Amino acid sequence: MWKKYNDGVSPQGMDNALTAYTEAVEEFSSSTAEFLSHIPVLTNARDAYQRAMAVSTQLRKVLDTGDETLRIAMDQLKQAVNSQLHQAVADTKKTEAANGDKADAARA
Repeated sequence: MWKKYNDGVSPQGMDNALTAYTEAVEEFSSSTAEFLSHIPVLTNARDAYQRAMAVSTQLRKVLDTGDETLRIAMDQLKQAVNSQLHQAVADTKKTEAANGDKADAARA
């Protein structure tokens, strides 16, 4: 009923397995300790990233508002220039028409 289980691991194999296990645990512990020592650096990096993103968002908002203000000012400038050009053309036509009428009157 009780069967002796033998997986082919000799006492020497157990020593090798125990040594490998001990080395792996020590490596794990050492690596974990080293990793944990870097957590503050990772935290600082994350905080700096979040600050940079917040400032970037604010800067983008300021630049977008400035761009819109410039577009509005340029549109107003274009309208003013076009209005002055149209006025100048209209004045020139009136002057030419008046001069033409005077010339016609002088010929008559």
